[in-house]
Amino acid sequence: MELIKQAVTLGKREGIADEEIARFQKVLELFNARDWQLLHPVADALKMSASRILPKGPLPPTLIMHGDRDHLLKYQQAFVAHAREAGQQFELKVFKGAGHSFMMQPIFEKPSTQQAEQFLRQHGYLPNAGADAVDSPE
Repeated sequence: MELIKQAVTLGKREGIADEEIARFQKVLELFNARDWQLLHPVADALKMSASRILPKGPLPPTLIMHGDRDHLLKYQQAFVAHAREAGQQFELKVFKGAGHSFMMQPIFEKPSTQQAEQFLRQHGYLPNAGADAVDSPE
């Protein structure tokens, strides 16, 4: 609760509008309702990790694409390793020279799209390349 109170002082000092401070306090309240304390960013990020909510049952095969220059890569690698240990079919494709949101950059658009298509074909979600097209009704 201390951080929620401090948000007003810190927000005013930084010139943040009261409405923005109130919205941030609501987010903090949600975290606190889940017993997450945002006092130590790295440790708290791990507490909020998706690894905590991986289901016991199987998920569909999952592809995660990341850039090797993304500051979140090591956390994503840990998550994928955890998911695999839990029996999930997770695949991590790391793109060299790419940062965060790299798929929107023209140089990575085609290779990332091709990777996604290959993954979907491999798991039967798209027809194999060169497969007969479905005839359209006449």
